[in-house]
Amino acid sequence: MLCIKLNSMAGDVAPDEFRFLLTGGVDIGEVLPEIPATWITEGMWGELNRACKIPGFRGFMDHFVKNTEVYKELLES
Repeated sequence: MLCIKLNSMAGDVAPDEFRFLLTGGVDIGEVLPEIPATWITEGMWGELNRACKIPGFRGFMDHFVKNTEVYKELLES
């Protein structure tokens, strides 16, 4: 927390990214696309969708959906 706060104060972390790191985003009941793999929980899918609305994660959702097996291996490692 200290490191991210110092980086935030130095302007190296965008405020929306820092807020997401602290909260995981806020679920406001939005309708989400279908979960692309059985190993992904609703909570994980919601957080990923909220993260991908942050400019720094733009384009990641397409990559994730195309490579779910790679991310499953990463999760299980």
